[in-house]
Amino acid sequence: MLTAGARLQSIDIERFSYFGGGLNTAYDEEAITPVVGLVVKPVEGLSLYANYIEALQEGAVAPLGPAIANPGEVLVPRMSTQYEVGGKIYFDPSIFATLAFYRIERPGEGFEDDGAGGTRFAYVGEQRNRGIELTLNSRRASGSSLVLPLPTPSSTTDWMRRASPNLPPTRMWSGTCLSFPTSP
Repeated sequence: MLTAGARLQSIDIERFSYFGGGLNTAYDEEAITPVVGLVVKPVEGLSLYANYIEALQEGAVAPLGPAIANPGEVLVPRMSTQYEVGGKIYFDPSIFATLAFYRIERPGEGFEDDGAGGTRFAYVGEQRNRGIELTLNSRRASGSSLVLPLPTPSSTTDWMRRASPNLPPTRMWSGTCLSFPTSP
């Protein structure tokens, strides 16, 4: 099954200065972004998929600091692009697993010379986030399920040519979903 579409996205931002309270940044941007997905089922109980999506995202916010020429400024909205391929396999009607490989690209953020001897927060280079995600799902009883995702993200920024900071090599969480019957 091939699915294609477009989304109308809108971001309206007003940010006020930390120093004096005046309007610091204002944006009202819209974009029509594409979405494409493909799902094939080669055998019973197995689905393979691929998708491509673009998104308009709110701009990064400059950190506060005396050495920064634009503290607290919101940068213009940026576009991100995501590619994902994966598969889902059903072991029985109540247990299934998903394995996905993803890559997200967007303008990177960092510091540049402001031309007046200072430093300015800006978009610099391209940030790439990629990873593998394994998810196990089980319906334990009628109306409840257990979800155990295991993502392994990595992130790099072109202009630095090094790993982005503060990103754990692996993280895991679990959750339980409960559904309660309702009367009509």
